[in-house]
Amino acid sequence: MGKSTIEVQMEICFKHSKRNSYLSRKRYIGSCRLFIAYLNDVFKLQNLRNLHDKHVAAYITERQNRGMTAKTILNDLCAIRYLHDLIQNPRYELSDNRVLQDKYGLVLDSAFSANGDRSWTSEEFDRMLQLATNLNREDIKDAMTLAKELGLRVTEVVAMSRAQVEKALRTHIHTVKGEAKNGKHRDVPLTHTAERIMRKLMQITPRGGKVFVKEGEKVHHVTNRIQQFINYQREKIVTREGEQQRNDHRYGTPRELTMHGLRYNYVQDRFETELSKNGVHETKAAQKITKEIGHNRTNVLKVYTGG
Repeated sequence: MGKSTIEVQMEICFKHSKRNSYLSRKRYIGSCRLFIAYLNDVFKLQNLRNLHDKHVAAYITERQNRGMTAKTILNDLCAIRYLHDLIQNPRYELSDNRVLQDKYGLVLDSAFSANGDRSWTSEEFDRMLQLATNLNREDIKDAMTLAKELGLRVTEVVAMSRAQVEKALRTHIHTVKGEAKNGKHRDVPLTHTAERIMRKLMQITPRGGKVFVKEGEKVHHVTNRIQQFINYQREKIVTREGEQQRNDHRYGTPRELTMHGLRYNYVQDRFETELSKNGVHETKAAQKITKEIGHNRTNVLKVYTGG
C-alpha cells in the first residue's frame, strides 16, 4: 500500500527544512508520522494546509487515552507545531496549549519543574558590566546588555547581522531569524537601551557583516569567548542575595551566573511591564511574552519566573 497524500506532503516539508539539528528533525518526523497516520485514518484529511486545532486536540486526546506521558504529549505538540511552520500558506493558525485546553477541555500536565531562579540581580549585572568596561571588553558589555534587553540566547546575540540591526532601528522591532534555536522567526520590541547600543554597533560594522563577529572569526568561537569571560569573572561579582535567589531546590545549592540567566531577567522584567498596564491579564501577558522568547507554550514561563 502506497503512502497517503498528506504523508507525501509531510515528507516534502521535512525534506526542504534545515531548521534545528539533524537529531531534532529526526525526532520530529517520527512523531509527525504517527500524527499524520491518525489524520489519514480518522479525519481522511487530504491537504495539510487544512490542519486545524480540532485535529490536534483529537490526536492529543487519543494519545492521552493510550497512556502517553505528559512529556511525550508536549513533545508531540512541539513536533506538530514544527511541521505546521513548514507548511506553505496554511489556512489556520494553531493555538497555544492554554487555548487548546480552554477551547477543547484538554488537560495538559506540565513536564517542567521550576527548581530555582537563574536571573541576575541588578547589582550583579551592573558589577559585571563595570568589570567588562575596566577590562576594555565593550563587546562583552554590549552583548550582555542586548541579551537582557531583548531576551536573546547568546548565539542569537553573537550572530546578529548589521542588516538585522538596520531593520530593527527602522521598525523598532528586532527580528530573530535563522539563528534562533528552533529556526522560527520571532519579533521582539526594541527598548531605548537596545536601540542606543545598536546605533553604536552599526557605526563600526561593515555592510554584510555581523556586529560581534570579525572577519575570519566563527560565531561559535565568539560565543565561547563570551561564555568563558562570564565563567571566569562571575565569582568576583556574585552577591549573597543573588545566590539565595538562584537556589536550586533539588540540591540546595545556587545556580551559577550564566548568559542564559539574562533571559530570565527579560521575562521577569517584561511581565512587570505588561502587568503594570491597565486591564492586561496575566494570561494575555504570558501569551505575548512566550512568543518573544521563542516558545510556543506559556507554561514554560514558570521556569523563567522561578515557578
